[in-house]
Amino acid sequence: YVGGIFKSLNGGESWSATSEELIPDDIHKIAIDPQHPSVIYATTHTGVVKSIDGGASWNEIKNGLPDSNFYAFAIDPQNTSTVYVSAYGGQVYKSTNGGENWYLSNNGIVAHSVNVLAIDPQNPSIIYAGADFSQVFKTTDGGASWSDSSNGIPPENNIESITIDPQNTSTLYLGSFH
Repeated sequence: YVGGIFKSLNGGESWSATSEELIPDDIHKIAIDPQHPSVIYATTHTGVVKSIDGGASWNEIKNGLPDSNFYAFAIDPQNTSTVYVSAYGGQVYKSTNGGENWYLSNNGIVAHSVNVLAIDPQNPSIIYAGADFSQVFKTTDGGASWSDSSNGIPPENNIESITIDPQNTSTLYLGSFH
């Protein structure tokens, strides 16, 4: 098994490895800065990595992060220096300088694993965190505090995706498995 990050320049007709220095690391999520597409982040089972040259080279960005398994990653669409990552144990970390420094930002989240983070495109202070065991958490203050937002989700579901309607951000969809 060879893992890593692969890149296509022809619409997916062919792929080439762009992360040889990361192999055999497992890649969980990849996020591209919407304002600076040569800036790419990826979460792995051992850390968070960043490329500033379209994937030609990668660097770990772990200042303030624990040695852990990392899952979800989200970029503030209005201020792309603000990024969020989730780590094993239901921890959410925030950086306001593109991942150079991280601080814990999960007051109110009680979860085993946060699998997905979704930022409201119209109000990036509103973020949703989808977790195991039918848990969804919401913050309205950019991650300073979170509250349970799981009402109506059947029990024992693992939340794997959350999508926010960009025209009407009070409409959300989530994907889960039992």
